[in-house]
This record gives sequence, structure tokens and C-alpha cells, in this order.
Amino acid sequence: MKLLIENWNKFLNEEQDVASMVASAFQNTDPEYLERSIKQRTPGPEAAGSTFSGPVSIQDLIQAGWQPYKHPAISSPALGFKAAIPGVLGIADINEAPDEVVFQPAHGGKAMTKEPNPQTGEPEVLAEVVADIPAAAREVGHTTLLIGPSRENPDKLQVWTFFPGDPTPQLPEITMREVKEKYNTTEDRIRGSKQDAIDMGYGFVKHGKIKGN
Repeated sequence: MKLLIENWNKFLNEEQDVASMVASAFQNTDPEYLERSIKQRTPGPEAAGSTFSGPVSIQDLIQAGWQPYKHPAISSPALGFKAAIPGVLGIADINEAPDEVVFQPAHGGKAMTKEPNPQTGEPEVLAEVVADIPAAAREVGHTTLLIGPSRENPDKLQVWTFFPGDPTPQLPEITMREVKEKYNTTEDRIRGSKQDAIDMGYGFVKHGKIKGN
């Protein structure tokens, strides 16, 4: 792994080596994982989160002409790349949201705080913000690829993930308990305002239908 990171600057300026590095990373990655990831990013019944604008194959990804991408949200040992594959984001800047938003358990209640509640000693469920964002505000012209050392063999690179648009910072550590206390409710889907979300520290909002819920 140390050798891989030491060679990173060399790869930044050598297009052929970048293509070779990306191709090797795909070859080193579990085909079933890649297939699941493609289905998640392809518009259709199995799509989730951000999706490509149209069908994209694994071979399309390998040959996409990736360029090294240093983004502040990409941290070592991950290596970032960028290619002109358009898509539609599953999130948007909070300022793109309408005035009404919904707070709900993040990632279906699976996203937890890093530090446990000092009173209970248990991790708490994080809250995310959802709003109906027009597609035009979520369209992007590029896809990001993250590769990094394999768990089984740290001297080999494999695909970690790929997604339309840029990486986004982690969710703020705002819990459902805090949101419920603010709105004096026990509900798990809480209607609130965009300004409240901004004041709490949210920078992004998840796209979703909230009317009639």
C-alpha cells in the first residue's frame, strides 16, 4: 500500500498509467459487487440515490477516460478520478430545497452517531433532510470513481465506489432525538422548514417525494 501511495503523484501525470490503474482496479473487484453497483446507478426499479442519465456498462466505466480528481471530500487512502458520464443526483444543495422539508431517520435508520449518547451509552440514529428537488437542479455532467487498497491484499487496488457528481461531506451529527425535541413530537417523519435545516448545519438535502406523506 505504501508503494501505491508513493506512486500516486507519478500516475497523476501519466494518462496511460491512469487507464491501466483503473482497469486493474476493476479487474481486482468482486464482479457481483460491480453488478449490484451498476444496477443501483442505472435508472429503473433497482435504482437508489444518484443515477446515471442512461445505461452504463462495466466496460463503459473502464474505458471512460478517467482523470485524477483531487477533491476535498476524498481522503487517503482513497484515490479519486473523474469522467464525463452524466447523471442525476439523489441529493442537492440545501439552498435548492423548497421552504418545506421533512426530517427522517438517515439511511432508513441505519446511520448512527460515532459517539454514544452520554446518558444511555448507546449510539443514536442520525437525521437526514428530504425535499422534492426538481431534476434540473440535480443534473450533473460527470461521475466520480473512488478506488483504494483491497482488504484482502492491501498491495492491490480495487473499486470502492462510483457515483454521478462530486463526493459530499458526511452527514452532520444531528440526531432524530434532537429533531424530535425541537419540534416537540415523537413522529419519525417531521415536517419542518429549510431555514431550520440550514440553522442546524445541513448543507445538503436528499431528494424524495414528501407531499401526501
